[in-house]
Amino acid sequence: MGTKRIVAKSEQDLNDIIVDIKDWFKDNKILKPKFTSETRKFMDPETKKIIEKNIEVIDIVDQNNGKETSVKFIPLLKAGEMKVEIGGDNESTVIGKIKNQLKNRGVLKSYTKDTKVPLKETISKGALINIIREEIQEILLEENKLEKYYKQILELIRKASKDLNDDEAYELHEKLKTWFNKLT
Repeated sequence: MGTKRIVAKSEQDLNDIIVDIKDWFKDNKILKPKFTSETRKFMDPETKKIIEKNIEVIDIVDQNNGKETSVKFIPLLKAGEMKVEIGGDNESTVIGKIKNQLKNRGVLKSYTKDTKVPLKETISKGALINIIREEIQEILLEENKLEKYYKQILELIRKASKDLNDDEAYELHEKLKTWFNKLT
């Protein structure tokens, strides 16, 4: 089974490409199509629930040699992209006919592991580790910054309170305590 990806310039171009592919097979005298649908299960990216959707299927029979091929159109999360599963004896011929219908509105690409996004988009383990490292560094920098300010303020209070007697130091303590209590 061959798996390809139609990458169109826009969602409208993708819809036009699919219509052109269907029309081409309808009008062809050698490759006879039968249009059906099949139910597939997908995960809704917003609700994370499994949902069933109908996908379009074209079963094609070559009138010259009797070879059968099926083409399944599976929508992807990314706008303007469609997964195309092509299975059977005449895959290369059908792929060529599909390519001809793109008409500069998109390209037919291979569907490789790193482009699979029908269920959910994923992030690589390495990229995730880098993001976590950056977050940890920011937190550590923020903690160091806070510690620096704390030490500066304590040093300032110590210098200012050196010249105070016990009653004045107590009064300063009470005022600072009141001020800090207002912050919370």
